Amino acid sequence: MSLNLSRGAVRLLALACLVLVLLWKGTFAAAEQGASVMLRGDISVEVDSKEDPAIRAAVADLRRDLRKVLGGHDTRAVGTEIIVTCNGDSTRQYRGAALSGPEAYAIRRTSTSGAAQIVLQGSDVRGTVFAVYDFSEHALGVPPLWFWSGWQPNLQLSVTVPTNVFRTVKSPAVPWRGWFPNDTDMLFPWLGESTDHVDLFLETLLRLRFNLLDVDH
Repeated sequence: MSLNLSRGAVRLLALACLVLVLLWKGTFAAAEQGASVMLRGDISVEVDSKEDPAIRAAVADLRRDLRKVLGGHDTRAVGTEIIVTCNGDSTRQYRGAALSGPEAYAIRRTSTSGAAQIVLQGSDVRGTVFAVYDFSEHALGVPPLWFWSGWQPNLQLSVTVPTNVFRTVKSPAVPWRGWFPNDTDMLFPWLGESTDHVDLFLETLLRLRFNLLDVDH
């Protein structure tokens, strides 16, 4: 069977393949080896109070996600702790090897006195935010478009974080990744109703690991 494609279609197909290759290269992750980690309700999430407001906002979203998925019915039964760190002094001791390049991040596990700890570390503010949302998606199962799809979790007594969640993600090969929201004539009035709507919109942008908003104005 043969396909008759126009020259323009061939160029578009080649461009699409190139973009996929670049995105794959930019998100290549080196996985860690080791055991999985179990999470239960009321797990502690620690972040330095002087970290960037964007990081602290992402941490607030992570705490909300944990409550939705685990329900907060248990009191740190396994002693697991999540530490989010970028530049904070109080979490300096948890930072591993320096991450190279903008927006790189690592999701690592460690332990202190037998208690499991999960470290979400970024090379910069956006890298740290991406680490938080990456963990929420792949460890807790919260999809980036959770709000827009009406997603609701099945409440669980515990969640086992698989080993492939723990990895280092390199700096993206495509430095600027923009989101143009279509039908802005309908979206903008909704955004103007509440700052909570703006927060949800920007949260989605960051969960999808975009770093640029094209408002066409």
